[in-house]
Amino acid sequence: MDLSNLIGSVPLDKFTKDQKRVAILTWVAENIKIRWKDYNVDGCASGFSQRLWGAGRGEAGNRGYMPDRAKENIELLKGFASTDEETNEIMKEVAENIIENAVVFAEDLLKAARNAKTESVRKKYLKSMQNQEFMLALLQISLLLYSKEIIYQGHSINHEYLTVRIQGSEINKNNLSKIWIEYSKSHQTQKDYLEAVEKTNQILNDFEKEIVLDKSQMDRIIEEKLIFSLVGPEALESYLYGIMDTVRARITGEIRLISVTEMDTSVKIAKL
Repeated sequence: MDLSNLIGSVPLDKFTKDQKRVAILTWVAENIKIRWKDYNVDGCASGFSQRLWGAGRGEAGNRGYMPDRAKENIELLKGFASTDEETNEIMKEVAENIIENAVVFAEDLLKAARNAKTESVRKKYLKSMQNQEFMLALLQISLLLYSKEIIYQGHSINHEYLTVRIQGSEINKNNLSKIWIEYSKSHQTQKDYLEAVEKTNQILNDFEKEIVLDKSQMDRIIEEKLIFSLVGPEALESYLYGIMDTVRARITGEIRLISVTEMDTSVKIAKL
């Protein structure tokens, strides 16, 4: 449906907290990368290293061990429950506040990295925190790790589109990996990259069509995509970077003389 003739502009802050949550999780779903290195930002700490600080590596006591912070955080919260009903209530609350939880989670990852044993790692992350693209990638990774852990533990994240995209990326991991291996062997031009992205989206879109969804689920996915398109990625990313820059300031103690602001907070919304 073409809504271009119905579009007007309203400030981002006119959207409710729940609508922002929907838009942010849809943004994560739309930008899911199959390999962690595809989250890399030139000159910054790698996407894989960010993942390691969050999802862990190895066994406790062994060299190079990193704790699974996503799992630990959720298990800690579940530890306050004494019944299945209480556990479900806690996980529902965790999912509903997943944005806030992921921001705190991202801050914990940066603090851990800034306290790394190796000075080069500490300097790398200090430099990386000054990069907008890196901070947004870190938030994406944090939201994805948190979402996956909630789903793996048998709970809902209350967002149909991101759930489907996570399922699709896991089930089609081998076919998707082949696409990006082929890309890595190419000249890696912009055309090569866009072709790989198109093939990736085609597989995930086909999966979305193949799985059995009831009408309510399909309606929710349509609504989630619509809210995201109305908010707009530019306004959303500016809003999220403002949040992440506050995280940077808390860690480094460096306050910008000119604070990060939403350069263009106007968004598109249908006049119904």
